[in-house]
Amino acid sequence: MKKRLYTSVLAAILILSLFTSVAYAETVTNSNVEIVQRMVEETNASIAQDVAIAQDVADRIIAIFGDNFITRYIVARIIDSLEAKTNAKAHATMQAAAELGIEVRCEIEVFIVGGQKAYIDPLYVISD
Repeated sequence: MKKRLYTSVLAAILILSLFTSVAYAETVTNSNVEIVQRMVEETNASIAQDVAIAQDVADRIIAIFGDNFITRYIVARIIDSLEAKTNAKAHATMQAAAELGIEVRCEIEVFIVGGQKAYIDPLYVISD
């Protein structure tokens, strides 16, 4: 009789612990998606701010010195710096998301900076 009682209690505890871990896993996954979504939004906002600053600086340089080969060279260096900076931010966010088990990808968008094209990679969340 005692063996049956102990067996029943242990079985009940085992079943409850399994349900608890499944529920906890679902909460963690949803939490990770929300965290990654927030990280992506912050990174995209930072990238947009960097693009706006680069566009403003390039426009001011052209306004002050005119549109010539020197200013085009300077704008090209601004674009190179902008692309490197935004790619580094995107890559860091993608790595952090991958550590949480969420896939994040980039989608190239073209921005005009000082009359020249800049290829920037804003992020979006793919899956969990």
